[in-house]
Amino acid sequence: IVRFSRVALEFILDNFMTNALRAVYNPDIRSGKVVISINDTLSGKYRAEVTDNGKGVPTQYKEKLFTENMPSEYGQGMGLYWSRIWAEENGGRVGYVRAKPTGATFFVELDQEES
Repeated sequence: IVRFSRVALEFILDNFMTNALRAVYNPDIRSGKVVISINDTLSGKYRAEVTDNGKGVPTQYKEKLFTENMPSEYGQGMGLYWSRIWAEENGGRVGYVRAKPTGATFFVELDQEES
């Protein structure tokens, strides 16, 4: 059981999936792939991940990813910022890890409730 706004979770996952699809929609990537997974963690949380095999996030942007007005070639750079705000307002957190060998994994972690 998770206590988290459905609207917030939909927004966050939609933003992660849209960004991932944009990352792999590139003529240089012949076999673009997006993988969505949801797992339990050992620390009592659910973790939803969206992973792509695109070019990944340039190093100079890694620390700015979830901040307001993050540079973006597709929009105003507000999607990841609002994902962070909504996750935190619901007791969760968002994050990024570099996918190997290329690409990105964006995740949202949600607290599990005792049933």
